[in-house]
Amino acid sequence: MSRVPRRTRRTVLSIPLCLCASVALFLGASLLAQQPGSRPGRPTRPDTVFRSGVEAVEVDVYVSDENDEPVTGLTRDDFEVFENGIPQTITTFAPVSLPVERSEPLPFDAESDVQTNAEAYRHVYLFILGPTSVENALRARHQLHDFMNSYFSDNDVAAIVGGRGLVTNGQDFTSNRRLLIDAIDKFDGDGPDTRDLPDLMKTIARIPGGRKSVLWVTGNPGIDPDLMIDYRGGVLGLNAEAAHDAISTATRGNIRLYIIDPEGLGSVQQTGNAARDMFTRALARMTGGFAHLNSNRFTESFERLVRETSTYYVLGFNSTEPHAQGRYVHLEVRLKRAGLKVQSRNGYLERLQSITRYEKPEPERTPVEAALGNPVSTSGMPIRVFAAPFKKDGRNATVAMTVEVDASALGFSEQNGKHTATIEIRHLATDARNKIHPEFRNKGTLGLDETAYELVAAGGIRVLSQFEVPDGRYQVRVAAASGDTNGSVVYDLEVPDFEDEPLMLGGVALTTTAAEKVFTLQSNSARTSKPKANNCRSPVCSAGVTIEGTLAPWSEPGATAMLLRDVLPAPPTTARTFSSDDTLTLYTEVYDNNPRVQKDPPYTINVTAELRDAANQVVRTVSEQRPSRAARRPSGGHGFTLRLPMDDLAEGSYVLHVEARSDAGEGSPASRNIPIRVK
Repeated sequence: MSRVPRRTRRTVLSIPLCLCASVALFLGASLLAQQPGSRPGRPTRPDTVFRSGVEAVEVDVYVSDENDEPVTGLTRDDFEVFENGIPQTITTFAPVSLPVERSEPLPFDAESDVQTNAEAYRHVYLFILGPTSVENALRARHQLHDFMNSYFSDNDVAAIVGGRGLVTNGQDFTSNRRLLIDAIDKFDGDGPDTRDLPDLMKTIARIPGGRKSVLWVTGNPGIDPDLMIDYRGGVLGLNAEAAHDAISTATRGNIRLYIIDPEGLGSVQQTGNAARDMFTRALARMTGGFAHLNSNRFTESFERLVRETSTYYVLGFNSTEPHAQGRYVHLEVRLKRAGLKVQSRNGYLERLQSITRYEKPEPERTPVEAALGNPVSTSGMPIRVFAAPFKKDGRNATVAMTVEVDASALGFSEQNGKHTATIEIRHLATDARNKIHPEFRNKGTLGLDETAYELVAAGGIRVLSQFEVPDGRYQVRVAAASGDTNGSVVYDLEVPDFEDEPLMLGGVALTTTAAEKVFTLQSNSARTSKPKANNCRSPVCSAGVTIEGTLAPWSEPGATAMLLRDVLPAPPTTARTFSSDDTLTLYTEVYDNNPRVQKDPPYTINVTAELRDAANQVVRTVSEQRPSRAARRPSGGHGFTLRLPMDDLAEGSYVLHVEARSDAGEGSPASRNIPIRVK
């Protein structure tokens, strides 16, 4: 199979993970090392000492019994740590237990349209696919389907890196299993080479929290670990230098590398496998992982991987010994108890000065900048986000977004009978073609009387905003801060081409009577220039346009006109659990793309909202019709507002099925499925 030319691959390959990193970079952080070969005057003999002073070193340890079952209940006193044979004092100790939790699948494969940071991530996975043969790529797809369906938890997060980036066969960090499987299904065997690895490792290393795992599905990683362990100084080739930088980042960042050869037993028939297998296993062991080679027992390997990344101990110590730059520092963890097995990485790799001397230090960032720049959602300030696209004109859409913030995270203080707090909301969208769309920055100071303060304390704060993008796949990064408390949500958004089919359905926004009780603000942005996406073709990127604004009350006269203000009885909500004595109101738009609508005989467009229970039985339904020649909204769509009483519904899970049909006989019905609960 012919490979994409290197220059083209380099530009596009960086998309999936650089999307995350570049968001942080525009905030002033230098997250990624410069590319090998771009630095002038690399020294021929680097200095011998890489670091000095005290440096915290973390190592995670998996302990198992004679039956290979994880062992829990150990304490700090059960462990000993040695660095280059010298005993170290364990200064930090934490047991970790992360059970795999899966919710029951919903009817119609419904996916939540609300995303939150309320739950911390249990596992962070980076899947690097390839290089391998087309035949092995087909095997890998099947194997990874099994992994995602059996072992990927609802609160896990993963990214897929393929050969030509997010726009064709990759996926940025998400918990959405469907999006990840879609990316896996595009794997054709092409994959990153050694020079791409440093950027990938540095991106996942920046994610806060516990253990991160890299699943590298390849027949041959092409890295000789002996070259790195035995490094004595001097100049390395570009590939060797990049490999050294990547493995240094992995071993210093507690990233475990699991290398999976998808060919299984068939690989023993190939020539030259002995050396390849030796290097591959040694490479995985350096990071505390393992290599799956010459075996068809993929299920056993996946089960072992999940065990090792779910129950372990984190040990920390302060290393004061100076180590030569580029050298491998040996670690050994021992148990004082007999009969138990210990597995951990066997060392870490000091970075090369030829790389570190050209890296700029990260500047200080505000709390909301730090949250916005993270590759994944961050906890701290509980946030829920809902976003729905509606047609604007042509292939452009207006996205209506609701952000709800837990009141417990707002830093209120009482002065002169007023409860005051600051709040800042920022959001921007990054698309699949490596473009950063305008950043919206909205700030406000709350001065609430006792009545308003009690309202906020009970229901939190809702902020409504909107932005415009063309059709495509996006990740919308939303960050909120109040004082030193901050949090962020990464929201997966798919904006269709609303002219693609004869009949298209816009987003579906929900509200209830109870939604009026939440203190609501809206973005009152003053746009100073035309919205423009900024192409990102290097590791350092910035938003092309920044739109500053203030937060104003939803009911304030003269506030910026919001898309859904005139079609819903209350502001759109992120709540998806409703009381049985409330009434659910939804709004959507239908885009009839029949070019002969004024010439054809009149027909009817119908929208039906059905509430279906866990047994897929319709328990409530409402519908509304529009004549084909009825007046349309400015977008060119027919607007539908439907009210669905919730009275007498049993407590439990339901799916709201919204479907649009035309009796003109052209095109298939368009529908949305939204999971909700009734209590």
